[in-house]
Amino acid sequence: MKLPPEFLARLGILVVPDFLDRETCDRMTREMIERSGERATVTVQLAQDELAERYRSTTIADVSAETVDELKEKLLGLEGKLENAFSLDLDGCEKPQFLLYGEGDFIRPHSDGSHDDDAPDWLRNRAVATVVFLNDQSEDDALGTFGGGSLNFLDLLSDVSRDKTVGLPITPAAGLLVAFKADVVHEVTEVTRGDRCTAVTWFASPE
Repeated sequence: MKLPPEFLARLGILVVPDFLDRETCDRMTREMIERSGERATVTVQLAQDELAERYRSTTIADVSAETVDELKEKLLGLEGKLENAFSLDLDGCEKPQFLLYGEGDFIRPHSDGSHDDDAPDWLRNRAVATVVFLNDQSEDDALGTFGGGSLNFLDLLSDVSRDKTVGLPITPAAGLLVAFKADVVHEVTEVTRGDRCTAVTWFASPE
């Protein structure tokens, strides 16, 4: 389902098509798959440590410092637009993470920030989350694409639905950037085919 940017903006989601060009996406995707990396850890507190594996399944790709710096510079150029879109003052972003989701990988519903006084400073300082898709989601088994793996937002349609589990899915496409406030609840549905390649970071509020 492809939703108009104006509709998403009213719900607090900013979409920027073609934030990265196709050549850059293909290059970064190849690097992610070739270099692989380590399984990601859980960055939220769970009631039981043994639940972590069932909560999040993905890999942080070990891309080069040059690739990380290239994307971070591009993202920082978007800071003013994010400030205007979310009516926030921002102060830079964290080092981007390149997340590789293989078949069966997912992330359960969660938020990337916290207003809890007991949460670590870095988590409370997160104001805006950004996701950059580096390859396409497709129903067909096309080369370089993946199946499943939708970015799904929860609770945003609570005004029109009493069911809090109703989701608003974003269709991944290479080069698309999606930004939202860090406390918005979202998930990544299970990847059913191929490798889902994304890069994520978080812009901070001034201390």
